[in-house]
Amino acid sequence: ALLRDGHDVRLIGQDSGRGTFFHRHAVVHNQVNNEEYIPLAQVVDRPDAFRVIDSFLSEEAVLGFEYGYASTEPNTLVIWEGQFGDFANGAQVVIDQFISSGEAKWGRLCGLTMFLPHGYEGQGPEHSSARLERFLQLCAEHNIQVCVPSTPAQMFHMIRRQQVRKYRKPLVVMTPKSLLRHKLSVSSIGEMSTGKFELVIPEIQSIEAKKTRRIVLCSGKVYFDLFETREIHGIKSNIDYRSRCKTISSFTTPADQVLPRRPPVSSKFTYNSNRHWSKQRLISSPRRAKSPSLKKPNGKHK
Repeated sequence: ALLRDGHDVRLIGQDSGRGTFFHRHAVVHNQVNNEEYIPLAQVVDRPDAFRVIDSFLSEEAVLGFEYGYASTEPNTLVIWEGQFGDFANGAQVVIDQFISSGEAKWGRLCGLTMFLPHGYEGQGPEHSSARLERFLQLCAEHNIQVCVPSTPAQMFHMIRRQQVRKYRKPLVVMTPKSLLRHKLSVSSIGEMSTGKFELVIPEIQSIEAKKTRRIVLCSGKVYFDLFETREIHGIKSNIDYRSRCKTISSFTTPADQVLPRRPPVSSKFTYNSNRHWSKQRLISSPRRAKSPSLKKPNGKHK
C-alpha cells in the first residue's frame, strides 16, 4: 500500500529478510544460481522503492546510521529490526541521546521505526524482553511512540499511519513472537481494508457489564493468555472484561473507548495487567520489568 502511494520502504535488521521466526520471507533464494528475488520490489517500477537488508551484529553503528537516514529521507519508511528485542541494548546510547531526544535538543524530526521482538515464551531471560520499561521511562512530551500490536490489522494500520501522516515521530514496536501463529490473533479483510489503528480493542466475548467486577487494560500476548486461562477455568465473574491498549507511551486514551459499557461503581479499574499476571507466573516477568501502573501523587491507582 505504501509503495503504491509513492513512499519508499527500507527494512534493515539482523534477520529481516527471512524474519527471526521464519515468518516474513521477504527474500526468496534460488538454490540453483544463488540469486535473490524480492517480491515486494516488483510491486512498483521503482527498483529501489523497497529494500530489505540483513545487517551485521553491530547495533549501535547500524541504528545510528538508520536514524540519520530516516531524518534526511522523510518520504521513506525506515525500519530497524532487532533479531530479538534485547539486542537494542547494544545501541542504548543512540536511543537515549538521539532517537528519544533529538527533536527536543535540535528540532530534528525523525520517523524511524524500531521492531523489537518481545515476550517471555519459555526460553529463559535471554532474548525474551525488549525492556519495555526503558522506553516508557524515555517518554516525555510526546517524543516517541511505544506500541504493542496484537492483531495483523493493528500492525498494518500502525505501520501505514507512521508514514502517511504529516509529522514524524520515532516509533518503538514490541513486535509479537508466539502471536505470529496464534489462532486468536487474526483479522478480517474488512479490518485490514477499511479499519484503522485502534487505541483500545474491547473484549471479544459478550460480557454483561453489570456482572463485571474488574476491568484490566493489557497489551500484546497478555490478553490472549488471560483469555485462554479464563476459558480453561470457566471464569465468568472474577475478571470479566479486558481491553487491549495498543499505544501505551502516553495513556491518553479517551475514557469512552476504555469503558464503552461503564461498570458498577464498585468495580475495580486496573491500568496494567502485568502486575496481576506476575503472580500467576504466566509471563514470569521480573516485578519491575514491566510498564508501570498509573498512580496519583498519593500513590493510589487512578
